[in-house]
Amino acid sequence: MKRAIRASLILLLSGFSLSPLSAQTGATDLEFLKFNPDAASAAMGRAFLGTGSKMHLYTDPSAFLRKEGTLYAGYATSFMPLQSDLTPNSYHALSMGYKPEDHWGLFGGFRVQSGRVIPLIDETGMEYGTLKPSDWSIDLGAAWSFAERWTAFLSAGYLHSFHGQHTGALIFGGGVNFSDQKIAFGLPLLYSLTASVTNVGTPLENGKAASLPDLPSALNLGGNTTLDIAEGHAITLAGMLALRLGSHPMERVYGGVGLDYEVMHLVDLQGGWSWQNGHSSWTMGLGAKYRMVSLDFAYILSGKDKTFNQLRLGLGLCF
Repeated sequence: MKRAIRASLILLLSGFSLSPLSAQTGATDLEFLKFNPDAASAAMGRAFLGTGSKMHLYTDPSAFLRKEGTLYAGYATSFMPLQSDLTPNSYHALSMGYKPEDHWGLFGGFRVQSGRVIPLIDETGMEYGTLKPSDWSIDLGAAWSFAERWTAFLSAGYLHSFHGQHTGALIFGGGVNFSDQKIAFGLPLLYSLTASVTNVGTPLENGKAASLPDLPSALNLGGNTTLDIAEGHAITLAGMLALRLGSHPMERVYGGVGLDYEVMHLVDLQGGWSWQNGHSSWTMGLGAKYRMVSLDFAYILSGKDKTFNQLRLGLGLCF
């Protein structure tokens, strides 16, 4: 019984929120769609807008157009190092992009969250079975620079969710970015600002009259500024603020700030702070890159309970 109670608590914070009712109706709070898969920006307070992340389709597609190279592929995974015998809850994402010309690009991606085995509890507190929930989506996107400093982007995808019953929905997103370069203290200063809307789409459908949640639509505003302080050394400050539509007041506003120090274009040291779902978290990370390959590690310290800390890994290729 204690194991089942602990599982339910972990699900609330890790992305699978389930009760006997939701297990029977297929309802889920869709934390899966609120998740930032990029390890580099996760280490910077989860401030992913305007930054040079690897998972462009799921963060800020405009960042890819400001990079060198015509083809990229990024993979990211996240899991919770649980202090118990419960099966881990894992998240995997793949994001790819192709830039035929410098002013436009196309994107594709896939993400999945699964792995949890949930004991089902009846009204008397007895366990009567188990459930293995999962969420996944297939996504496409495009970005184009329509003016010298302006870039717009759009995304669309199909979401499938299983929490006792199969449900599906179409999801859309889009945004606009402004980027420019100035001279500050005699040094080059790059800055970028992005506004976007995410997870707008059709209601979840499962062919029955069950009560299903709305998509976690959100308005996002964020950006970053990078100062080249010396040859091969740069400091980036990033920040993001978001408003989640139609959610509980404690979950409506979230965001974060972060800092990145790049050393010789080979190593990145990162740290930050974020606020989400009424909880604050400290974040830290380390990135390494050589030629066309990059590797990122992020660790999220979620309050006092180490059970809910998260480790994220990211691998990127750019040609």
